[in-house]
Amino acid sequence: MCTDGFVRDIIDVRNIKFPVFSKGIAPLDSKGRGQIMSIDVPVICDNVLVKTGDFVVGNADGVVIVPQDI
Repeated sequence: MCTDGFVRDIIDVRNIKFPVFSKGIAPLDSKGRGQIMSIDVPVICDNVLVKTGDFVVGNADGVVIVPQDI
């Protein structure tokens, strides 16, 4: 998972070995403060356009987005 925001529960995330790339760690959740605005639409993450079908690859050094049409 790649997010242009912060994540929480990082110990649990690491325990299940789920790859998460984020701007940082924060203890707050979004309950009551966030809402889903749309699904399956292009987004801009750290000034990079990411569209459905693009190939997202990440490791400890960072994340790269490979457009589907390449």
